[in-house]
Amino acid sequence: MVRALSTAQTQSVREIKKKADIKKVNKKLTNVVVIFLIVLIIGFIAYKAYIFYQESKFDFKETEKGITFYSKDMPVKTAISSAIDKNIIIISADTLLDHPETGSAIVEPTVLLTTVFKFIDKNVININNVVDGNGNLLGCSTNYGDIRTEKTIGPLECLALIDNTKSIVILRVPDSSLTESRVNVYPLEKKIEIITRTDNDLLVASYLLLKSSNADLEEILERVENIKKKLANVLDSNSLKDTNSTTPDSNTPDGNLEDFNN
Repeated sequence: MVRALSTAQTQSVREIKKKADIKKVNKKLTNVVVIFLIVLIIGFIAYKAYIFYQESKFDFKETEKGITFYSKDMPVKTAISSAIDKNIIIISADTLLDHPETGSAIVEPTVLLTTVFKFIDKNVININNVVDGNGNLLGCSTNYGDIRTEKTIGPLECLALIDNTKSIVILRVPDSSLTESRVNVYPLEKKIEIITRTDNDLLVASYLLLKSSNADLEEILERVENIKKKLANVLDSNSLKDTNSTTPDSNTPDGNLEDFNN
């Protein structure tokens, strides 16, 4: 009888302990779930606050081909035209110091922007920036508006090139973590900033920017393409002439231009 009572008491203690352990586990799980939900809610609120902050900085918004244009003070198209109304335009492109390969992303949009601006008689200054992971400017190279020139300079000299007397288009390094590809237009500051998720979006945004301020953009691009084709044909024709020519230049033993100049 005593042994049975003792066994019963032992079992009762074990059950009580087991139930207590289960309650502790359940409490921990509940706390984890609650904390997760709180973090989720805070993250959602922070995200919404960020979006609201970004959009509240601008007065106008338009979206085309997956690119969102934001502008201050005036409608997007008007803001773009106002931002690039200067005769001198700076095209400023970023490259990450630790990832120099990111510089390849800005080659095509830079060529596109430079070609079209030059075609419509704008003076273009190209600046290629080197920035760290936080976007801090470490230095740059520039042509000072002369395609035959390229000089590497320090951050202070880079910043000195950028002032309110010139319009500027800034190409940021594409970042896949962004929620959208966007173009920020500041007409009073004469500044346009292109911030995209992908390399392709950077090129598309540059094209849309040019299209917005140049109604005849397609005609310009077609004329540029025709010039390229004509040049290619002329070069091929001249190369064929060089190949077929067997008569040496009368002024040199081999008819070689380099030898003649020497």
